[in-house]
Amino acid sequence: MLFHVQFDAVDGPRLLKPQKLAIQVGVTHRLRIAPTATATRPSRCSSESHPFPGSRLETYEQIAQAYAARTRENPHNALCERPATLALLGDLDAARMLEVGCGPGHYAEELVRRGCNLDSFDINPTFVAQTHARVGDRAHVFVHDVAAPWSFASASTYDQILAALVLDYVDDWSGILAECRRVLRPGGAVVASIVHPFASIEASPSKDYFRQEVIEERWPSYGVTIRCFRRSLTDVFGAFIGAGFTIDALIEPAPLPECAERYPEKFQRLSARPGFLCLRARRSRPHKASAAFEHLRRHQ
Repeated sequence: MLFHVQFDAVDGPRLLKPQKLAIQVGVTHRLRIAPTATATRPSRCSSESHPFPGSRLETYEQIAQAYAARTRENPHNALCERPATLALLGDLDAARMLEVGCGPGHYAEELVRRGCNLDSFDINPTFVAQTHARVGDRAHVFVHDVAAPWSFASASTYDQILAALVLDYVDDWSGILAECRRVLRPGGAVVASIVHPFASIEASPSKDYFRQEVIEERWPSYGVTIRCFRRSLTDVFGAFIGAGFTIDALIEPAPLPECAERYPEKFQRLSARPGFLCLRARRSRPHKASAAFEHLRRHQ
């Protein structure tokens, strides 16, 4: 099922009518609110938001060519996460769109095909070059650090923002989400995907689901170790709600049927355990913390 869930910055969480999609969303009764989820935040990103200065840049620069080739048709990205994330974007014809962390350009290629006016950036120069090679003059592609101020965009510029598998590399989301809210037009949305918290707990050194922490995962096929942050579902939702967004759609994607034929073992694993979490969060008005989350934060 694809559940449309409203986690609202004004009215609190509401479950709307489910729609068919071979997916199930589990709901737990236990909630914790991160102490920083509703705190006052600066309106611009700071360099402190970047988890490991230079590490993601250096690691992905090493594997950029192999990563671009493998993620084009692999089970995790091409046959699971990417189709679900794209489904949340809806009609993009003539929309003004920002892609945060374009990677090798697989998303950008599809976005311009759908007719949007796209600005796309990444911190990795090789990824930017790969993306530009895919889209040419159909998009504005440039090098930029997601954690630096977004001085390239004025307020209320974009209809949607895509952040696919980017936020896992950032410790404090508040500055980035504040920038998202600033540059989005009223009613605009952020569509984001992350590694599912139930999947990332497997690499957790503490095995404490509710602890936000650094995790390291070896990618033997690439010969590198990837470092990122893991956080609970409540911390994920709390960050968006605290930044003034309403979460109105959520998918825990299952792999496409063709994955079963091409990658049967990966298909079984991705079908039985959620690998990714994809969500859509709309800019709310007014911007204030929900009473439900404030109550839980005070009484945790």
